[in-house]
Amino acid sequence: MRFLLGCLGFYLICCASILQAALTIKSGVLMVGVVPGSAPLLYLENNEYAGLEADYARLIANELKLELEFVKFNKNELINAIESNKVDLIMNGLNVTPSLSHKIHFLPTYLHSSQMAIIMYDNIIRLSGRGQLYRGDKNIGVIRYSTGEKLVEQEIADGTIKKYSNVEQAFAALRNNEIHYLIHDAPTSWQLARDLNAKDLQSLYKPLTKDELAFAVNKNNPLLIQKIGRLFRNWSKQGIIEMMNRRWIKAKMLVN
Repeated sequence: MRFLLGCLGFYLICCASILQAALTIKSGVLMVGVVPGSAPLLYLENNEYAGLEADYARLIANELKLELEFVKFNKNELINAIESNKVDLIMNGLNVTPSLSHKIHFLPTYLHSSQMAIIMYDNIIRLSGRGQLYRGDKNIGVIRYSTGEKLVEQEIADGTIKKYSNVEQAFAALRNNEIHYLIHDAPTSWQLARDLNAKDLQSLYKPLTKDELAFAVNKNNPLLIQKIGRLFRNWSKQGIIEMMNRRWIKAKMLVN
């Protein structure tokens, strides 16, 4: 009898190991692909990953009883990393879009976001009024190939559009009065709220779109999809997602 119980125990341990190996690329490890730099979502602080998404990654790994390994990529490498099974999960303030949904599986939305306008703080009175952005006599900055670029070209096309390679270039253009507005993802506005060196810049915090942010996994890993999806649904019911989001995103609407 003891022999049979011992065999059964060994069998169950083997089955658990096989399931865990099938769950992730590296047995016992959750490999998460990231592009650090987008505070407060995910950034490096004292050589450690910090931010809202980093906290979610740690929580997921802990609940699944896995070790956590962050794997750094460039932004243009991230989708390929999940498609080619280099990592189990990717996070980088990903907008849920139909085009990406054909390639990767988005997990339940963890945060609602939007495109927002950023101006110079000294221009709050002049540029924050309703309709100012759409009057057609303003220079509007966007980041090339971004959601903001598409929005401005389709809906705010009357203004003069100026395109930049990155946010730093666009901020410099604002400070040099080359543009009146920068239209970009909400995380950029949230980052401004925490940046003591950017007090001369001001987000209007007026949502120009309705975006959903989510993490993504490979479409061919139904077990991981099921397990992490269940976690997020439970966390949503328990209020954990709202609590975590509020901890990291403290920006308030300052202008009506």
